[in-house]
Amino acid sequence: MKTPKKEKNVLIFSAHPDDHLACAGSLMLLKNQGFKIKEVVATAGENGPWWTKEKKQKINFEKAALKDQRFKEISQAAKLIGITQTIFLHLIDGAVVRDFTAIEKIIAIIRKEKPAIVFLPNQNDYHCDHREFSKIVLEAIEKASWDYLYEKGKPWRVPVVLMWEGFYLARPDIIIDISPFLEKKKKLIKIYRSQINAKEEKLIDAFNTYRVFGLRKEKCSGAEAFEIPLNFPLEINWFFN
Repeated sequence: MKTPKKEKNVLIFSAHPDDHLACAGSLMLLKNQGFKIKEVVATAGENGPWWTKEKKQKINFEKAALKDQRFKEISQAAKLIGITQTIFLHLIDGAVVRDFTAIEKIIAIIRKEKPAIVFLPNQNDYHCDHREFSKIVLEAIEKASWDYLYEKGKPWRVPVVLMWEGFYLARPDIIIDISPFLEKKKKLIKIYRSQINAKEEKLIDAFNTYRVFGLRKEKCSGAEAFEIPLNFPLEINWFFN
């Protein structure tokens, strides 16, 4: 009897439209390996800054206009990465807190998509939305595997859960060589011109360069690091069945 073919699905959970920059090279690598990628975004980033092409900050603008700009950018970014669907939870930017309605929605999404890998913000990151959304997603991932809320779908345990590195250095449990996709990631950063200023662009590049050292590879120009959250051990044998 043949083992049923497993769907190679990836889910990304971002607090803001540009957050997936932290794992974009790894997403491109997985897309190249045949994985299907979908993203769940908590907010539209509507309360953040608006940087111009000249790297100057806009002062007077309508929040609705900024939200539209964020949507345009993430739509372009999704096409470049290869994300097939973006789902917005419409939480308030800058005020993300535990919301069981959101948790139930995420449980339903996880059970429907049955992801092999989930990427999410680090629970110790600098931004309050990143930290709080990380907690929300981890709770949903855990509860998605429980024998309850059957109306949300059949229970599913995510084999691999990885928290990306934000603007704080994290514990590098997993390091992924993104050299073949580094230039493409740099193009991605340019798409997010309203959200990423010059200092942040340099910081992202510095992180990608710094993590190369941990791989000890001569021909490696960029790498991304990830942390495995406590109580979410990797089910590596899932990939070999």
